[in-house]
Amino acid sequence: MRIAKQKPSDFMLISGDDLLTVPLCAMGAVGVISVLANAFPSIFKKMKYHVLAGNFAKASTEQFKLLEINGPMYEEGNPVGVKEAMAQIGICTNFVRLPLVPASPQLKAKIRMLREKL
Repeated sequence: MRIAKQKPSDFMLISGDDLLTVPLCAMGAVGVISVLANAFPSIFKKMKYHVLAGNFAKASTEQFKLLEINGPMYEEGNPVGVKEAMAQIGICTNFVRLPLVPASPQLKAKIRMLREKL
């Protein structure tokens, strides 16, 4: 918030946290470096559309859809969770480089269950 408050008018503030995107945009941020947008681009597209229109209530409704799935994305290290979510929808495989390993069966099931609720 201090950065948003004190930034020069030509400084492009960008969120680094998916779940803070809408609040930060309401304070002047212009985008996000996102993990979740890779696996849920349609939700992020709608969210950004509403942000650009100044409708932060509708943008928040879209962002709230991602609330429960955000945590599991990081349970076994980043990018393990998002790679699994993307593999489940056919975007890529869940290959990660060592020392990381693909998502455990428990995390795979949790991601599938939460993804299907979206």
